Amino acid sequence: MPPLRMLIRSDFSALGIEGILSQVKYACWCSGARATAFYRLQQHVTSRGMIRLAKAIAALNHALHGCEFGVGCQFGPSLIIRHPTGIVVNSGVVAGSSCTLLHGVTLGESHVDESCDRRSPRLGNGVTLSCGCSVLGGVVVGNGAVVAAHAVVIRDVAEFTVVGGVPAKVLATRPQASEPLPK
Repeated sequence: MPPLRMLIRSDFSALGIEGILSQVKYACWCSGARATAFYRLQQHVTSRGMIRLAKAIAALNHALHGCEFGVGCQFGPSLIIRHPTGIVVNSGVVAGSSCTLLHGVTLGESHVDESCDRRSPRLGNGVTLSCGCSVLGGVVVGNGAVVAAHAVVIRDVAEFTVVGGVPAKVLATRPQASEPLPK
């Protein structure tokens, strides 16, 4: 896992904020930046085996910002959280880099499909999850995909597609980036 300082810097860089003073100022005013920093600290202490401390940090993040990141969930660099209230992430979630979470997102486990080895979602690089959407079960959301507001995803989502509805279905296809997404 990359060092904590590098992950936090990449999260701020994804927002277009460079320079330590600008980052501190932004973190003071923006609850999403603070929630991301708390999550990164939680991720860091979890990787060091300090599970009780990680749970305490998760509880503090929930109390201060209203978001809940299960101990053990993994997000790559350049995570963007806009308005953290109501975000719930299961401990088994694994996500790539450059993901964006808006308020009310749920990444949860499914107990319905017992045949699936994996019960928590996996997100590729550059995934955007819009307000109030739910991604449930062992589904895979491909690179560059966008999940529309209030969609419920219970099946895999292909790369560079936009899905929406209950249950989610493909609404559009996005053009692929000219350069590959960061790893």
